[in-house]
Amino acid sequence: LNNPIPSLSVYPNPASCGNVVISYEIAKGSSAAAITIYDLQGKKVRQFAPSGLVSGLSKQVWDLMDESGSRVPAGTYLAVVEENGVRSRATIMVQN
Repeated sequence: LNNPIPSLSVYPNPASCGNVVISYEIAKGSSAAAITIYDLQGKKVRQFAPSGLVSGLSKQVWDLMDESGSRVPAGTYLAVVEENGVRSRATIMVQN
């Protein structure tokens, strides 16, 4: 059986400047995964369009910016990867 939940990791974590790399694995035979960053209040901070990748390891770079292009404040964020309706989450700590 293939596990439909993508393997998910975030580096560096905590992050203070530069980029965060969100790495995940899409199970064989799955559709492309979508990545959304949320704050702890559940507000969508940034959304990345699904890649065309159908299976295997993929990476998404987050520049610590929100949808409007502003740097996010220090705090805790959730990276959510959704694949075939199944979600996997990772916590991202952002420092000043």
